[in-house]
Amino acid sequence: PSPSPVPSRELLFVGRDALRKGLPVLFEALRRILREETPGIEGVHLTVIGREYLHARLFLRLAAFGLPVTFRGGLSRRGVIEHLRQAALLVLPAHTEAFGIVLLEAMALGVPIVTTRTGGIPEVVVPGESALLVPPGDAAALARAIGRVLTSPPLACRLREGGRRRLSHFSWEGMIERIESLYRETAGR
Repeated sequence: PSPSPVPSRELLFVGRDALRKGLPVLFEALRRILREETPGIEGVHLTVIGREYLHARLFLRLAAFGLPVTFRGGLSRRGVIEHLRQAALLVLPAHTEAFGIVLLEAMALGVPIVTTRTGGIPEVVVPGESALLVPPGDAAALARAIGRVLTSPPLACRLREGGRRRLSHFSWEGMIERIESLYRETAGR
């Protein structure tokens, strides 16, 4: 699969439970990015995919901030993949996350990732190599990380390539190799 085009300023958020997945934190980060008018990130836009984001609090916050956001609702996997292909960056600012299939999908498509250091996420991505990780709930750190990726093509490229390399860890062959290694280690005790 081909990587997303570099000129894209499309941020993508995918998640059913918007509050647990940190969508309000992403709104605040986007507001900070737009307020600071950082050169190189003009035209940034957020697309939100997910079914359960219809919370009045989120819409009130969005309206108050005047943010460039499009809500797509719940999409099929194919629809999510199509949006990932167009995205400059996947942003998953989750407060808790067990695994995050969308992280694997983004890595497979060569989409850089900014996410949080929580739950199983640090086991899925390699911090600094296949994704930038920030503390959960830290909108300022999230804004800085998004800005870094959008303004640094070399960093975006490094994350794309690192994501593809990391994805091999989740192949059947990679999993079998790790299980066999675990058995050998256990049998040797």
